[in-house]
Amino acid sequence: MRLFALASSLLLVVGPPALLAAAHLPVGTRLVADSDGDGMPNRWERRHDLNPNKANARGDPDRDRLKNIDEYRLGGHPRKRDTDGDGLWDGGEAKKWGSEVDVANTVVGTAVGYQICQVDRSACGYLPLGGGVMVLRTTAGVEVERVLTDTQGRFSLTSPPGDYEFEALTPPGFDSAAPKGATLTSQALKTYVTYRHVIHGVIGQARLSPTCPGPQYPYEDCVAPFEGASIEVQDARGATVATVTTDATGRYAFQLDPGDYVLIAHPLDDGSLPAPPAPVAFTITVADEGPLLIDSDYDTGIR
Repeated sequence: MRLFALASSLLLVVGPPALLAAAHLPVGTRLVADSDGDGMPNRWERRHDLNPNKANARGDPDRDRLKNIDEYRLGGHPRKRDTDGDGLWDGGEAKKWGSEVDVANTVVGTAVGYQICQVDRSACGYLPLGGGVMVLRTTAGVEVERVLTDTQGRFSLTSPPGDYEFEALTPPGFDSAAPKGATLTSQALKTYVTYRHVIHGVIGQARLSPTCPGPQYPYEDCVAPFEGASIEVQDARGATVATVTTDATGRYAFQLDPGDYVLIAHPLDDGSLPAPPAPVAFTITVADEGPLLIDSDYDTGIR
């Protein structure tokens, strides 16, 4: 018996690499076959009429502008342009609207703020508005769903077909967007929400990033609003002009006169993660100019 045990042990030590690797896998782990090494399992490729022996991760047989590897990762069908049948091509859902390709949507859209300027003034005008609150209600006023726009201003809402009221709630520093009634059928309603600023100074959002484990893919929005962050503005002499605490959507707004300032996103009281970004110096040139957009991204340390 001792000789047999020794022989079995030696087989594990000198055996093939695959056997050695399998010997160290956690209990319950399954090895998924991928003959061509393109990141898509053989079983999934056969089920969707793809060749499991040919690397075709970058192919797009249905021409919906979503590659095969992304169809696999997102739950799409590589030979159906509209996997969930909601009237939106898979590529548009994933990239333009940021919605799920395998869940039928009723409203998708993009929120932008009008006449907002970058800090370096390289661009003023329509810019994506993250952290906007979008609400879907029945005609009786019952809330069905509430979502936040992502960092690119995108949002998607899901509900059974019927009559609804869609409303874009007002972020700090902007005027309100009027509710929009919609009869939702099997085809998703595509809409754009435009906010017009009502303050002069700075608007922004405190965000936690990243919020999903690595590696992060381009189509993932691994950012979340940071409620309760302390944001301060100092003038050129270092005197505090104003301090605010971000709301539930992480947003903040400062009404400022022309001058030189520094925006400071403070760390947590105990100094723990998430770590705040570096202070940002900026200048307000004229009082009637659109507000500057300064978002504060707190580093969660997730990699």
